[in-house]
Amino acid sequence: MGDDINRLYVRGRDKIVEVASRKVEDHNDGKQVNIRAAREVMWNGAITEDDVCAEYFGGMLASARSADGKDDSVVHYVDTVKAMSARQLELHYLIYKAWQSILVDKRQEINVAQSSDVQTANLFFCGP
Repeated sequence: MGDDINRLYVRGRDKIVEVASRKVEDHNDGKQVNIRAAREVMWNGAITEDDVCAEYFGGMLASARSADGKDDSVVHYVDTVKAMSARQLELHYLIYKAWQSILVDKRQEINVAQSSDVQTANLFFCGP
């Protein structure tokens, strides 16, 4: 069983690193990943085969880069994402993707902290 878990971890780790690598624009910018953030991302994200989970954890790994490698602010988001199931993350992704399409189509800027801005756009979802 230990070998199976290790193989799953290695596949998940590699998937997260691949996603993070795609999200980094300049690999030669001298930025470093914070080791604490990297450990949290890998510890909590590598044991999954879900592509959406890999996208979230890979995005957090990519955003954990800073000039001195000391910025560990992404750890808070790791805690939030790890508390969600794969299905919840998929729904979160779909909602944000829908919001993005509304904003791009309307070329409208929305400040999500202002309820009056948020209430100007509508999202409709159909379910079973």
